[in-house]
Amino acid sequence: MYGRNKYRQTQADTATSGELVVMLYDGIVRFVGEAMTAMEADDVKTVGMKTTRAIDIIAYLQSTLREDVAPELVAALDRVYCSWTAILVGANLDKDRDAMDAVRAQADDLRSAWETARLEAEKPNAEAKPKASVAR
Repeated sequence: MYGRNKYRQTQADTATSGELVVMLYDGIVRFVGEAMTAMEADDVKTVGMKTTRAIDIIAYLQSTLREDVAPELVAALDRVYCSWTAILVGANLDKDRDAMDAVRAQADDLRSAWETARLEAEKPNAEAKPKASVAR
C-alpha cells in the first residue's frame, strides 16, 4: 500500500463512527467535484467512474441507516440518498453539471451538520450516557 493510501486506511481504521460518517461525506463531495471537473474536460470515462464512486458511498450510507434509533431521521436521510442517487445517474447521462453541483452542495451541508453533531457528542462535558448513532 502506498503512503497516502496507507495513511487513509489508518485514518479510517482508527476513526470513531462519527468521524467515519464525516469521511464518507467528504468522499461524496470529492468524487462529485472530480466528476464535475471531468465533465468540463469532456472526459466521459472519468465522469462515470467518479459518479459511480459517489453513488457507492451514498449506497453504503443508506445501508447503514438504523431505523430503530431515529425512524424519522432515517426516513428523511433515506429520501435524500435516493434523490441524490437518481440525480447523479441522470446528471451523468445528461451531462448536467448543475445537477451534480446541487448534490455536491447538499452533501457538503450535511457533512458540516454531521461534523457539528460529532464535535458536540465528543465534548468532555457531554452526558456520560453514550448516544446511539443513526449509522451502524
